[in-house]
Amino acid sequence: MGSGRQQLPCGACAGKVARTRFSAFAGMMCSPDRRSRTARGRAAQGEDRVIELEGGRPGQILRRGDEVLRPAGAFTPTVQRFLRHLRDRGFSSAPMPLGVEGDREAVTYVEGRVCEDLADPLTGSPAMLRSAAMLLRRFHDASRGFLESDGGPRSWMLPAVEPCELVCHGDFAPYNVVTEGEAAVGLIDFDAAHPAPAAWDLAY
Repeated sequence: MGSGRQQLPCGACAGKVARTRFSAFAGMMCSPDRRSRTARGRAAQGEDRVIELEGGRPGQILRRGDEVLRPAGAFTPTVQRFLRHLRDRGFSSAPMPLGVEGDREAVTYVEGRVCEDLADPLTGSPAMLRSAAMLLRRFHDASRGFLESDGGPRSWMLPAVEPCELVCHGDFAPYNVVTEGEAAVGLIDFDAAHPAPAAWDLAY
């Protein structure tokens, strides 16, 4: 699917979109030919500027200051309520929902590094795997209760899987995990979130 909150504006001239070799859903890619989104954030000073981030969906993920603009779908209002639920439950490692603007949703940007290359010494390290498992456990703990407490009309990108214990991330993979050193510190791109057993995320 891709990622959760990442997007930014250019260096050429105000009002124009700067294309950057960047992951659509990461803080910075491990590849040497890709610059970190943090570095690009420093270059783009001005909340009105926008930078296009490349990745799973070229041309569709934008960063504007500390916000990420992503394509919205029928499931977006549900996902935004779910992200708010996570915050209310004390889980701050996911993007904060900022609402829907036309055909795009807005969420906050999660700082860090994203790398899906398992050969990378940090991405595939035992310490990282343990940290990612702990992050997933905290996410699942915070996820519980949403299905029982949410009062709005619900729509998901993916069908529910019985037993519906909680809301799974649905795309828990290195390209959606934000890291710092050998620690998993963030989880992004919740488009594929849907009701399922907790083990569903592990099976993925």
